[in-house]
Amino acid sequence: MLGQGAQIDDGEQVLSWQEKTGRLKLGQPAGRGGHEAQTQSGVRLHQGHKGEAQSGQMHRSRHREQQRLIPVMGLGQLLRERGKSRFDLFRVPATRASATLIFGGDIMLGRSCAMKIENGSDPFDRIAALLRGACFAAANLECTISNVGESTYRYAFRAPKQSAHLLRHAGFHALGLANNHALDFGVPALNDCAAHLLRQGIQPVGIKTLTRNACTPSFFSMDNGKKIALLAISAFDATSEIATASKRADLNAAIADARSNADLVACLVHWGTENSENISDEQRELARWLIDHGVDLVVGSHPHCVQPLDSYHGHLVAYSLGNLVFDGAPTVASWNRGALLQVGLNDDAKISSVSLIPIALEDGLPQLNVSQDNRFGSR
Repeated sequence: MLGQGAQIDDGEQVLSWQEKTGRLKLGQPAGRGGHEAQTQSGVRLHQGHKGEAQSGQMHRSRHREQQRLIPVMGLGQLLRERGKSRFDLFRVPATRASATLIFGGDIMLGRSCAMKIENGSDPFDRIAALLRGACFAAANLECTISNVGESTYRYAFRAPKQSAHLLRHAGFHALGLANNHALDFGVPALNDCAAHLLRQGIQPVGIKTLTRNACTPSFFSMDNGKKIALLAISAFDATSEIATASKRADLNAAIADARSNADLVACLVHWGTENSENISDEQRELARWLIDHGVDLVVGSHPHCVQPLDSYHGHLVAYSLGNLVFDGAPTVASWNRGALLQVGLNDDAKISSVSLIPIALEDGLPQLNVSQDNRFGSR
């Protein structure tokens, strides 16, 4: 903390704390128009004009009281000695979260990832500890866990049946299936995929079943008794089998149901432009519509790269978390960098902290890529 009259001098301008006004002041170094004294330690002490010394005793006393300077270190020297590129004037202690939620981006367990799984590899091995440490974890599943059906699509992703067990072992509680690859192998394969997940205790969200329509929210209880509701929708493929953004009346009813039965409402959204870090007007319009109708947290996927975070009326929008498990583009840097969204909740299930945890993909599989400098957070 800066004391009365303390200055940080970078050789160009001085940042000083003025006790009287209670503010930081940016100005020219006092040595430019006066002179500088050198202490034995080599630290500069700014002194004023000689004319000030010739003023009356009362003026000198008042001036020394308000503007007295203490020995200071150059800003560049300070940062170099600390070994950091920035400094904090004040640091507020982090509020301990009552519950922690983690959201991931696109998970695709087909192609070479399927071969690794069949050979005994666990694609989540290097991030599982973080996922298991959360009270709740969810992501977008962009493949079909089923041997049923055939596909005529160029890109059709089929995952081995043991993938469901690996997803649960990693710590996932729910997975969004409302995306453009949900029907790669047809409706029977989609239903079979959902059944595999349910047998492992993972809730598939965003698809139609025998007992619920595609928009129906899923509810999850926290250890403190609070509930969160999760919806999953796609901005593509307007079919009756998956929840789509175009069915606003159904979506509005589903959000109202979630809002009346949960303390926090989150929505996974599959949208945007592939391989583009730019947020589209359609994404922004849909995010704001969701929040206006009662959603607290919007988490996006599909662009295969991380897009910016946003806030609307105090509610968080993570437009895209990029890839979590996905092969296919080893030379595309943005494809192989994703993020996990870590959300802390207070005792009232309100969001109290947010962190983006960087993920690096190696041969399509994730590992944490966290350092003090590349972890973004509100804490």
